[in-house]
Amino acid sequence: MEPILPVLRCAVPTLYALVVALYAVLFLGRGRRLGRLAGTVLPTTLVAHLLFLVAFVEANERIPLAALPEILSVIAFMTALAYYAVERSTGNRSTGLFVLAFSAILQWGSSGRIALVQDVPELLRNPAFGLHTATAILGYAAFAVSAIYGLLYLFLYQELKTNRFGRFYRKLPPLEILGKMNIRAAVLGLVSLTIGILSGIVWAARLHPGFLSDPMFLMTGVVWLVFAFGVFAHYRLGWRGKPTVYVSISGFLLMGIVLVAVNLFLQTFHRFDVVAWNFSSLV
Repeated sequence: MEPILPVLRCAVPTLYALVVALYAVLFLGRGRRLGRLAGTVLPTTLVAHLLFLVAFVEANERIPLAALPEILSVIAFMTALAYYAVERSTGNRSTGLFVLAFSAILQWGSSGRIALVQDVPELLRNPAFGLHTATAILGYAAFAVSAIYGLLYLFLYQELKTNRFGRFYRKLPPLEILGKMNIRAAVLGLVSLTIGILSGIVWAARLHPGFLSDPMFLMTGVVWLVFAFGVFAHYRLGWRGKPTVYVSISGFLLMGIVLVAVNLFLQTFHRFDVVAWNFSSLV
């Protein structure tokens, strides 16, 4: 698949641009017939992006997490994938612009910058570590999508409360649907992160016997508990609307603090020199 890598490097951001344009038209309420086209172009974009990542792995014989552009591309894919899963489960495309624009920006910024990095940690060549990182990043991406729906829920709630029935009131789905999107994205994130944690324990137990005291492991566990509580409260305690939205937004903010702290301040075996250097260069 290596020969198609340059083609996909150009095709994937182009497809994301088309996706964003279609969902923007859909959000503005113009060209409703484009809804079906958007529903076809998005999975096509995801397949092309997946092929790009697979071709990268095949060409470089490692996971694409050694440099910032690679990381951004993986995050873009996982975020779009998480959104697509929620869209499929609810049948509502009206919020796609808010999530997919984020994925598109990440991919536009990364495609032209991805280059060969030879000196990488050996762990990035481990397939088991690939499963761990893929599911963990999908979990984090789904939590981010859940938080976006939470913010849209609060925004629409405020408009209804103040009787301001503007463009967003007319374009966004009802509060009930936004609430479903919020909790379903949280469930996807919780399941994915659970797999990521369990698969991580398997390889960490062999390579890092003291992983139970690792800051990243401990703080990820706290994030997992926050979202687990939100999902439990929704399905078992009957929480609906704002309470679960506040939990998801709080969990996302905590997740952001964890990622920044681990990459910049804490000593952890999760911090690879190449990745940390690229991350630190942004701040």
